Amino acid sequence: MLLNEFLTQALLKRKFLLDTLHAEGTTAYRLFHGIAEGRPGLTIDRYGTIIIVQTFREPLSGDELGSIEARLRENLSYSFALAYNHRGEKNRSSESKNTDETQCQEFGLNFLIRAKHFGIDPWLFLDFRAGRRYLRQNVEGKTVLNLFSYTCSVGVAAAASGASEVWNVDFSRSNLEIGLRNAKLNQIPEAVFHTIDEDCIPVMRQFAGIEAG
Repeated sequence: MLLNEFLTQALLKRKFLLDTLHAEGTTAYRLFHGIAEGRPGLTIDRYGTIIIVQTFREPLSGDELGSIEARLRENLSYSFALAYNHRGEKNRSSESKNTDETQCQEFGLNFLIRAKHFGIDPWLFLDFRAGRRYLRQNVEGKTVLNLFSYTCSVGVAAAASGASEVWNVDFSRSNLEIGLRNAKLNQIPEAVFHTIDEDCIPVMRQFAGIEAG
């Protein structure tokens, strides 16, 4: 099956990278990026003990999903639960063998993750790791304003790296609650880590001293 060949190649190419990530305490990363690896519209991501398969165009058949799971189990040395989410308009669905809340790690920090929840985005955005890595190296002693903070992964990374104060702003209270739990999970002091349940634009104007228009 061509998809299995693409997946095998992707895993082989990542071996050195994954060894490096594991060494720095990271268990959340992309295993397969379809648009660059032969199957546009398909991604496969690890989040600790969960692997989330997502499709954005055509949904996978049961046989395809089963074949992907089998190939992953042949090539990965750790146990995992598999979840599948189809995010396209056609036959949109979400099914999971395990929807329990668990944790994944990035740079040794712990983040909550759930394969299936009230939204469709994973609680940790993998594509912003470079940003969080930058913050780890540049925020000591500084105040950080984290806008559109979602579950506050940026705020957690900043606070854990020595920021004197972190303000996380998002319109969703439920997302911020997950962020507060992430902060507590990493023993970040309450005096350092703050959340504002509000639209980001008026908050930015207020912090900048600009009157509401």
